[in-house]
Amino acid sequence: MSSTSNNLPALPQADISIRTSIAWHPDPPSEPTSTLVLTSPGKHFVDIRLLLPIDPSGILTPDRLDWAFAGTSTTNPLPVSLPILTPQPQPQPDTTPRLVASKWSHWVDTRHPDAEIVVDTAQMRIYPDGRSVEVGSMVNPATGVLTPYEEIWQEGEVDPDEGGMVLQTDDQQGGRRRRGMVVRVGRHIQGILRVGEGVGVQRWERSGEHEDGGWEVVAGTGAAAEEEVGDLVGAMEFVARGGGEKVHAGEMILGPERAWRVVEVWGRGG
Repeated sequence: MSSTSNNLPALPQADISIRTSIAWHPDPPSEPTSTLVLTSPGKHFVDIRLLLPIDPSGILTPDRLDWAFAGTSTTNPLPVSLPILTPQPQPQPDTTPRLVASKWSHWVDTRHPDAEIVVDTAQMRIYPDGRSVEVGSMVNPATGVLTPYEEIWQEGEVDPDEGGMVLQTDDQQGGRRRRGMVVRVGRHIQGILRVGEGVGVQRWERSGEHEDGGWEVVAGTGAAAEEEVGDLVGAMEFVARGGGEKVHAGEMILGPERAWRVVEVWGRGG
């Protein structure tokens, strides 16, 4: 029995999402942050939201971090239309959006030590041009009140020749829970590590053309936080190097404790 590529199911792909605005009903949309979400083919994600402007030195202080969290996501198709809080162009026949229900299961979260208690669901209208409209309700941090919101997202470019990797750590350190995740999608890496109340956050980008160099720390927590969560940088460096030529999912890596697990690796491993 023969088959063509047109008959094969689409393989899961990595994704980059950039938020362009948020509107808390009834206020108009704005974008006070640089919000970037990296999602692996297996739907592991790291979502980091930095208040603007970002310090050009790359130093991230607690007052400039809006929110960061990581976990897994799921989507399911919806047959119904979604409410829209702000006017949107009427779709043409070739721009009809897909409607999906999305859920983000938080596993580590800078706002919540018990990340799993966070209920994070929304409905989304996904357009062919890479734009998405997300609607739902969550607590507005400015008011502390559960409020309808609408976010506009734009799909970022994922180089098909680039690979990626997911690392995860989950253990005890000095009697405190230690959880972290690092996701690389092509030229972008983001990571979060929480040890008790201590939190480390890193966002790196590669601007150079060469595989082994050109990484820039866009934002990273300073020395005080790194005393507790310092090996987040080591995990970021491992992923930036592609983890070596023979790294495989399931391996325990980094240091004598081997505290980080390779959860996913695809393409060239980054």
